Amino acid sequence: MTRSNFKLRAVTAAVLLGAASVLAQPSDQERSDAAPRTAVGDAPRPRDGFRGGQMEPRRDSELPVFRPLSPTEQEQALDFARANMPNFMEIWDQLPQERRHRLPPRLQFAFRMLLDAQKQEDQRLYDVLLKQMKLRDEFIGIFREPPATRSREGVRAKTREAVSLWIQQRELRIEQMEKALANEKERLAQDKAQPDGMIDQQMRRLRRETVEFLAASSKFSQQAATQPSDEAPESDAATMTSPTTRE
Repeated sequence: MTRSNFKLRAVTAAVLLGAASVLAQPSDQERSDAAPRTAVGDAPRPRDGFRGGQMEPRRDSELPVFRPLSPTEQEQALDFARANMPNFMEIWDQLPQERRHRLPPRLQFAFRMLLDAQKQEDQRLYDVLLKQMKLRDEFIGIFREPPATRSREGVRAKTREAVSLWIQQRELRIEQMEKALANEKERLAQDKAQPDGMIDQQMRRLRRETVEFLAASSKFSQQAATQPSDEAPESDAATMTSPTTRE
């Protein structure tokens, strides 16, 4: 390679790399949209919050607990909010209809836990979650006010309440996990004490699964054998039979 060709290729590579780095940087408009303002004062609005059609891929949304609420679940959540979260509902009702198709992911998660606790009739957990949701609404009210009128001590006191409720929720969750673990240990001890019963049960299950698998595979083989292939003459298609009947 000549020196001139080498220099030409080096310059070309430098230009391409520079262009790639520029394209990789967010534009001024994108940077300005990174933390848009909301109706709750000076708090930044996440891109996957109330704004419809601008959701960014995020790891949280891949978790089952963050899947969107069903229409029925969302209506139940909004009924709860109407009765217990006036600040949130005032903002929600002011949004255009096209932006009210779903709740913010974090609120969906909170409402899902609340609805599950209600469905499972877990009154202790429900009471803690109820207090958490009311406290969320109080934070919305606080941050709707201008920063100059906001008390740092008041915000810290509310945050202390939130941490206390979060700890209570974790304690209840650990208690439930301990109960589940104790039940699992008890079942294991019973199975170990009576292995013959477990052997009979598993034998029936394995036999049923095996028979079903063999029946399904046999049916599939017969269907495949009776269907004419592209290479077979049309005269042979009508005479084709399954491997079990073919001589």
